[in-house]
Amino acid sequence: MTLAFATACVAGSGPIPEGYGGTSTSRLNQSKRFTTLSQPERAEMCDWVASLYGGYGQSKAPATCEKNVTISKKAPRDQAECVKQLDFLPQTCEATVGEVEDCLVAIDANPCAMMGKDPPAACRWAMPGNGCSVTTTTTTVSEVDSSPPSR
Repeated sequence: MTLAFATACVAGSGPIPEGYGGTSTSRLNQSKRFTTLSQPERAEMCDWVASLYGGYGQSKAPATCEKNVTISKKAPRDQAECVKQLDFLPQTCEATVGEVEDCLVAIDANPCAMMGKDPPAACRWAMPGNGCSVTTTTTTVSEVDSSPPSR
């Protein structure tokens, strides 16, 4: 089973990008439309995303949600891979850098919330019907076998 939402980048090696230490926002203009970011700005966004996980290629403990669904929490493998994955929103989306970052922070804090009908308030712009429906699957969700071992 795969869950689609705006985590921007996934899976992946490297240290925390210089100037970041898991800060709550990037140095980008928070009011700029996310879909209009230049290539250097996209690279900056990726550095910030990687910093949330301790650097490129790093991961945090997976989250186990209801119905034994596990969500992996991984940083991009490298900046180039991440930049390629930032085309997950349609060009018509008016979400700002600040809104996307707030959503990513909310997902990082509680990834299971994205599985319900009531996503974090910071991510409501990404839900269907708001003009920003996500077009890429970036988070892997897998079923966890909770059945007792067979004898």
